[in-house]
Amino acid sequence: MCLFLAAIATLFINGCQETKQVHAPTASGKISIDEPAVTPTPATTIWQGEWLAQVKEMSLADSSEQRPEITELLQYAEADLNREPPTIVNKAVLPASGDPHDYFSMGPYWWPNPDTEDGLPYVRRDGQFNKENLNDMQSLGTVISTVRRLGLAYYLTGDERYAQQASLWLRTFFLDEATRMNPHLRYSQAIPGKCEGRSIGMIDTWSLPTMLDAVTLLQGSPYWTAQDESDFRQWVSDLLDWFLHSDYAAIESSQRNNHSVWYFAQVGAYGIFSGRGEEIRQLYVEKVPELTQQISPDGSMPEELSRTRPLHYTTFCLQAFLDIQAVCDEVDLELTDQQVRVHQAVSYLGYYMDHPDQWPYKEMRKNDARDLWTVFRRAGTRFDDPRCSVWEQEAPPPSKKDMYMRLVFAPPPSIETL
Repeated sequence: MCLFLAAIATLFINGCQETKQVHAPTASGKISIDEPAVTPTPATTIWQGEWLAQVKEMSLADSSEQRPEITELLQYAEADLNREPPTIVNKAVLPASGDPHDYFSMGPYWWPNPDTEDGLPYVRRDGQFNKENLNDMQSLGTVISTVRRLGLAYYLTGDERYAQQASLWLRTFFLDEATRMNPHLRYSQAIPGKCEGRSIGMIDTWSLPTMLDAVTLLQGSPYWTAQDESDFRQWVSDLLDWFLHSDYAAIESSQRNNHSVWYFAQVGAYGIFSGRGEEIRQLYVEKVPELTQQISPDGSMPEELSRTRPLHYTTFCLQAFLDIQAVCDEVDLELTDQQVRVHQAVSYLGYYMDHPDQWPYKEMRKNDARDLWTVFRRAGTRFDDPRCSVWEQEAPPPSKKDMYMRLVFAPPPSIETL
């Protein structure tokens, strides 16, 4: 994958300079010469490690063009230092198991039945969020976004306060016996009056892989111990086992829409993080090429475009495909046909960025693609496509709270390179 990264300096090494310190020959007879310190590339999966290292070097040199994003990141990370972590056990309504440690959510688009006295069974209103259904979903989302900010702030600054707080949040939500979340989603997206959980609830953790990248950035901090690291990687491995072998797995992995794409994007990231990369590679070789069929030759995604929020769901599905491509990079797997089709899907949306009045689909909400800029930013570097630079600028910008995501994905090449 070609990354167009801004360079902060060019260092020339001249072994003949008198100021260069030369040590005595080693046992092998070779001369050892001090090399300039280079920021190591972090072992992230979804976030672009090479770009992160560049951003850190530029930040240390106080020459970063990403200074506004860094300023916003640190502002929110400072506020995070004064917040108490939520817990999975703090909820008013328990799942069918009765165990508060079990993650529990109800279908976000399901509402009390207006035609029955008790409101059961709930009825579906596609695209209309019932916020009363989202307790654990909101708690998990808060943990994911907070740990991402704190982990990135720690990586860029070395300020141990951020690592200490991130470690507290991680232990509280995932590891401590009194407050930990059990590693499964058996009771996710239940429907009152219909079922106690559904396979499609496996999508509730779609953003967890990016938090794993933030956890990777905590390595080296005394507040995130080797035991913490081992215990959390085991928790993720247990979650992966449930994703692969639960009675929900076959149903979710065979969906013909974004659910199956997110299923494989998640298991890929969980496998890489928990050291099961070869297992993931074999799974990807066998199953992931089939996902390409969801993208028509013209780049459209019929299943996503049929929804009440077609632009949102097309964007959402493309994020999952790009995550899958990132996992493929880690396991040395190239799915050429899928990459070509994903690029075509990006171009399909790009056309409507240039011709917004021609978008033929009815949208429930205006400006309903808050992550569209991310798709163009990531696709621009992956496919070496300068058009994405223009499309990213035309897409709705991230909120201030999410500006830091520009720090983890490299900007696409400039249109001037065409």
